[in-house]
Amino acid sequence: GDIVEITVRSFFAGRARSNYAYEIHNAALKFLDKHYIKKYNLQDQIEVKEFVVKETNCIGSCTGIIITARSSTGCLYAGSALGHRNLDNVEVGESAAHFLVQNLVLDGCVDEYLTDQLIIFMALADGKSQIKTGVMSDHTLTSIEISKILTGATFTVTENE
Repeated sequence: GDIVEITVRSFFAGRARSNYAYEIHNAALKFLDKHYIKKYNLQDQIEVKEFVVKETNCIGSCTGIIITARSSTGCLYAGSALGHRNLDNVEVGESAAHFLVQNLVLDGCVDEYLTDQLIIFMALADGKSQIKTGVMSDHTLTSIEISKILTGATFTVTENE
């Protein structure tokens, strides 16, 4: 389905300053706008929800962001990143947005992190299973090889053009 909603949730916790979360948040929004929403002329099709929150139930200090995109068919895609003392806040926001956009543009049904987790269930299932994913990570390829050895299942990987 088409992407109908994007939620950007930035947070700060402990002694981290709120302006760090806002810097992360604004960088992500700017990246999404430039590299996805305006690029594909989706301004009138996507509702963007924004939250910057202070986390109170934590140990230590940190900042971070999670961005989710929901499709008209209910599929969820996400990109996330955690701030770090030696990492620029703009880089944190752009990193999360870049990961989300990459998966949206590749048009897979699951991202590279979920793909490798699904392989063993595909190998154990009766009948034929298939998933559409964007990036085939080394974890996914290793999961396929291990699943072949453990279950005797066969896998066919087909690249889309």
